[in-house]
Amino acid sequence: MKKYGILSSLLLPTLLACGGQKFNIPSQSASFQQTPTYNNQVDILFMVDDSSAMQPYRAQMGAQAQAMITQLNAMGMSYHLAVTTTSVGAGYLGGTLVGNTYLTNGSPSVAASLSNLLNYTMNNSDLEQGFTSIEYALSPSNLSLSGGGFLRSGALLAIIMMSSDNDYSGFSSASMVTFMNNLKPPFPNGAPSWVANYIGSLSLNSGCQQFVNVGTAYIQLAQANSGVTTSICNTNWAVTMTNVQVMISQLMTNYYLKSQPNPSTIVVNVNGVVVPNNATNGWTLQTSGSGNATQYYIHFNGTAIPSLYSTVTVSFTPATAS
Repeated sequence: MKKYGILSSLLLPTLLACGGQKFNIPSQSASFQQTPTYNNQVDILFMVDDSSAMQPYRAQMGAQAQAMITQLNAMGMSYHLAVTTTSVGAGYLGGTLVGNTYLTNGSPSVAASLSNLLNYTMNNSDLEQGFTSIEYALSPSNLSLSGGGFLRSGALLAIIMMSSDNDYSGFSSASMVTFMNNLKPPFPNGAPSWVANYIGSLSLNSGCQQFVNVGTAYIQLAQANSGVTTSICNTNWAVTMTNVQVMISQLMTNYYLKSQPNPSTIVVNVNGVVVPNNATNGWTLQTSGSGNATQYYIHFNGTAIPSLYSTVTVSFTPATAS
């Protein structure tokens, strides 16, 4: 079976009958059944604002470490976890991996270790340079040192950015998107291999405090690949982190089709059970790209998101079928 990034696909052309005569239909107008196998690798980089006002929020994120690890384990994920900060320059930890390390499934007391990294005592600056920090932390020069092995070519890279301010790295979010696309090109089937999520200031008056600036640059980076944006004022951090985890699992179970389907002919089965076309707890047909580069994919929602070892089949007739 040939690998296609996150998914592996099996293409089965069928025979159609017309007037009692059976004949082969060209591949572009056949009916298809595709059975994916999910890649369970995810590399997660936490980029936390370590300015003086952020310690309470870092503590809240650290308190959710156990819940996140429990969920990743339950999903059967192979994960790498690392932390960097927004303070860049001599004496600061931004642009490196905090603790000069990253965590994996096999790390001892991994949840407690992640919480410690998120709450690490460090020198800090009130000049937030999150984008610069991410670029430095993920650069070959840094990853050839203590971060060697953190980034895996076949893994989804998920960045979780937390800041109460905007980015002041001195370059645009569009430049950051270009950097990420060069670092992690799409998987062969067209699926994105990276996603950024932002927990921070979505408006100047967000309820818990007055913010100096909205995190516009971080929001734009998150929107580039449909990441999650959540207010840092959300008092229920369990819900906040669950939303991020759900987004990651949805991306990893998006099922890319080999051609444009006739939507009315799509039938989705998970473990032999038909899944409804439903935006809440079912599947929806979505697209990415445009023109000849348009990708069509099945997106699972809510309770319909398949577990790692589920058997998923999607049957459809291409839109070009006569």
